[in-house]
Amino acid sequence: MLVLERQIQKVRQGKWAELEAIDKKFNEMKKSHVKELIQEIFHKIGGNFNDPTKENLEEVVEHLKKFAKVYRKPEIIKKHVSEIIFLINKIENK
Repeated sequence: MLVLERQIQKVRQGKWAELEAIDKKFNEMKKSHVKELIQEIFHKIGGNFNDPTKENLEEVVEHLKKFAKVYRKPEIIKKHVSEIIFLINKIENK
């Protein structure tokens, strides 16, 4: 922690705003990438991104689960999938 504090102190005055702007842009890019990924999966399964069925959502989650294996630990994926499926199960069928 002390090393991090020392590195923070080295940041030039007035650079925080610039760093925060970069961080904000990066986060916006991540959100955009995730949205594009999900839209691509909907297209792949023949679902409608703007008007998904419960089954479409479940199938998209399965695809995302496979994608996430590259980036996340299995226990994190399992936790997130169970939270999302819990919400999907609250949706009434059309």
